[in-house]
Amino acid sequence: MFNLREIRWKVTPHVEITLEPDRSLLVPLHRFNQVRIPVESNPTAAAFDGTHLWITNSGSDSVSKIDITTNKVVATVRVGINPWDIVFDGTHLWVTNLVDNTVSKINAATHQVADTIAVGRSPHGLAFDGAHIWVANMVDNQLSKIDALTNVVVASVEVRRWPSGLAFDGSHIWTADSGSNTVSKVNVSNDVVVTTVVVGKAPHGICFDGQQIWVANSQANNVSKVNVTTNLVTATVQVGREPTGVAFDGMHVWVANKAGTGVMNTVSRIHATSNAVTATIGVGREPAGVAFDGTHVWVTNFGQNSVSKILGLPW
Repeated sequence: MFNLREIRWKVTPHVEITLEPDRSLLVPLHRFNQVRIPVESNPTAAAFDGTHLWITNSGSDSVSKIDITTNKVVATVRVGINPWDIVFDGTHLWVTNLVDNTVSKINAATHQVADTIAVGRSPHGLAFDGAHIWVANMVDNQLSKIDALTNVVVASVEVRRWPSGLAFDGSHIWTADSGSNTVSKVNVSNDVVVTTVVVGKAPHGICFDGQQIWVANSQANNVSKVNVTTNLVTATVQVGREPTGVAFDGMHVWVANKAGTGVMNTVSRIHATSNAVTATIGVGREPAGVAFDGTHVWVTNFGQNSVSKILGLPW
């Protein structure tokens, strides 16, 4: 007697069809050239500073800096306990430390921690609005607004339950409220919640494509597309299991599907206009975060202590 984990059929050199273990779904799985770079323990999020990719290693309390040309880790910076998200402000990287209830500010050139700022409890997502760093404090159901020059918390904004991911659309901060199945829209000029939009179950990652907000609903296995003008959900797109991180590459939205089964560890590529899933791509174990460097998509593999650099699709 044996346990059959999955069945795969090879269609072309780049495409396999995989039957998931529960026999509920046939998934086209695209395989093509990737570089996999080892980092420290349990990488969660990634940010690009123009020449390097920065990775939060939640299990080792550190941040890795990767040269995107050589694909080598060139520096490792120690931060607080359980670093989670990361964002670049043009000079510094900002990192939420989940257990410490702090944010670390790192000089991108010197790799030195310039400051550590106390925020609310269980800080998760980050966003930069051009002048301020916004932090989602999950346990407090609150956002902290930090002046990026003085490092002082200048405002706190109450939102719905368990805010996680954040995104900036040019005038508003959007927060994925994972405990209330909503997104909150906050005006950055007066720190007021303008509206709340119902999305899917347990929204987590969120990004802006220039016109729409995309929200990964981690317990619904789908992504909501929200018009930032009308505040209406205009599409819901099915992706893989437990979609977590999202990023926009100028044409497509990339979604990390964290709950892989067997070798089904994937990212989904969605055409931002047609809303069609145009590729499902195999990466490392438990993909969590996604970032775009202008040419390549990078994926943090939480369960494999690595980062996948996707070198290009064959179409």
